[in-house]
Amino acid sequence: MTPDPRYAALSKTLEGMTLVGSRGARYRLAERIAEGGQGWVFRATCDDHPVIVKVLRPDATTPDALERFRREADVLRTLTYPSSNPHIVRFYDHATVTFKLVGHDAHLPFTVMEYVNGATLFDVMQSLPNKGLPVARVMSITNDVVQALDVLHANKIVHRDMKPSNILLTREGEREVAKVTDFGLAKVFAVNVAKTAGLAGASLGYAPPEQYEKGNRRVTERTDVFSLAAIVFEMLTGERAFPYRADENPLVAVSRILAGPRPSLARIAHGLPSELTPDVMTQLDRELARATHPDPTQRHGSVIELGTTLGHILRPVSERFDLMTRRASERPIPAAVLADRDGNPAAWSWTHLGNALDDVTVRTAVHDTARDRLIAMTSVGLAQHDVSGWKFWPLPAAFDWSLVRGIVLSSARADVLLVGQKGLVAWCSPTGTLTLVPHVDATATWHAAVADDLRGVIVAGERAGDEDKSVCAIAIAADVAANAPIVIPDALPLRAMSRGSNGAIVMVGDRGTLVSLDANASKPTHHGSICGGDLRAVSTLGQEWAVVGQGGHAIRINAQYASKLEVVQTTQDIDTLHVSSGVAWAGAAGARILRRSDEGWVRMTGRLPTSQDVVGLAVSSGSVRAVLRDGSLLLGQRG
Repeated sequence: MTPDPRYAALSKTLEGMTLVGSRGARYRLAERIAEGGQGWVFRATCDDHPVIVKVLRPDATTPDALERFRREADVLRTLTYPSSNPHIVRFYDHATVTFKLVGHDAHLPFTVMEYVNGATLFDVMQSLPNKGLPVARVMSITNDVVQALDVLHANKIVHRDMKPSNILLTREGEREVAKVTDFGLAKVFAVNVAKTAGLAGASLGYAPPEQYEKGNRRVTERTDVFSLAAIVFEMLTGERAFPYRADENPLVAVSRILAGPRPSLARIAHGLPSELTPDVMTQLDRELARATHPDPTQRHGSVIELGTTLGHILRPVSERFDLMTRRASERPIPAAVLADRDGNPAAWSWTHLGNALDDVTVRTAVHDTARDRLIAMTSVGLAQHDVSGWKFWPLPAAFDWSLVRGIVLSSARADVLLVGQKGLVAWCSPTGTLTLVPHVDATATWHAAVADDLRGVIVAGERAGDEDKSVCAIAIAADVAANAPIVIPDALPLRAMSRGSNGAIVMVGDRGTLVSLDANASKPTHHGSICGGDLRAVSTLGQEWAVVGQGGHAIRINAQYASKLEVVQTTQDIDTLHVSSGVAWAGAAGARILRRSDEGWVRMTGRLPTSQDVVGLAVSSGSVRAVLRDGSLLLGQRG
């Protein structure tokens, strides 16, 4: 398409403008960082948080382009809400801006996404012409892409445009992280489109034959298996699996994929790393040939299967490679973990106990170790579980339970601290007595708290600011008579906090927000974003902190507040933490229970007779009690 000269200056005009999103959020555009045949990409900010804004060009608003642009937004919305995955670029908004131009109005759809500070895999490969990446890096990237595609396929979505330029590489803590982007060609499995635009949109060399067929009726998750295998071959060798010349007829290239030889490392062995022995190359060639078979029914059944198979071949090649999948049984447990009887999943048995709470949802549960009781924050009030089962605490008749957003225990007292909307901070006793902690700011919503013996209660959350922006805020209850909450305008809402053995408090929240409050300090320090995911729980771990969150995020924070992303055997949302005898345990969606070791977070449960989310944990020597969303319990016992 030839660009319309009327719009030549429009992208420059957009720089510096503020676009209003679908829910009133304001996105201030900075410089244009990319331009394609169908749109412009701008760096932007929203509440001082960096984002990317993709704007469709007015001269590219054909029905097909509009449909692809809308489809990408819909797919990303599905994959972001209600939870997100750290290996999929996150969706924030989709709306349209209208410009008054000479003779007509220009309606420009735009999509707002996560800003990823890094390069594409294509750029990395271009900087290393005809040279492959180290095996450990290849498998780390492959592992991340496998997790992303597995989430897509679980949602019955095929990417259809997997190629190096659609894989972004960034750093989170000390680890390189790959994120999949560009979902404009994504397609729901079960929907047969009436026609296809021939070769339009398909990426030569990475798209399998069925993608060029009329109607795309054979497009399934095995379509992405083909593309991933082609990318793996290119990462290992520096050469394309199915090369073609720029002046070549695309049909010739497609014919080669149909009838030509499969990609082979053995044919170019002279340029490969020495650790790829002939035996390893033979095994890889066999699996890559299967994964790129012209007939999709002959390929691996899923990206999980392909990733696991490649892991079994390459594990001896690189000690650092650790293939993570949601099916922990397919991932060999490290020898160090197997030697640890408490950490070996095979040493534990799990029983689903009954006694669910009728018509009641448990939002979170905490373990009062001093009194050996579980306290649950449910949809209707507080409930306590002990040897006699569940029983509800009475609450004052005038108390609005819907305001509560978090509960906190204190080892010094039997009461539970409630925090929430309209500045709520109150102690609640088992007899139903409610003691409000005075507060001066009813506009705050508190999500987390700690009870500090020296300073009283310290709460954290968010507050409505100028233009209804959401800002991070903390308050020290002992000082509220004289001071308003401390507002951190460049931070996002805080969701969890924990006081360490040195007296310092770590607070975490949305999009990896990290804030610390040192012992005796009057003001907090905002450390920025330590990852792209929302963080939901933090707990002290000796001189450090363990942090977990959405999409399987797990991070270690040291005493200097430096962060390191840890390997985790799940991509489910992790919402609860419990530390016992210096060992961290975590509970996640889909009945996942994990234990932290030097090798990372190991999934302790295989297939269970429930898929309920884990919302609370109680850990003691040789046993684990997990509270599920419906109030029933899982009992784990070490054999």
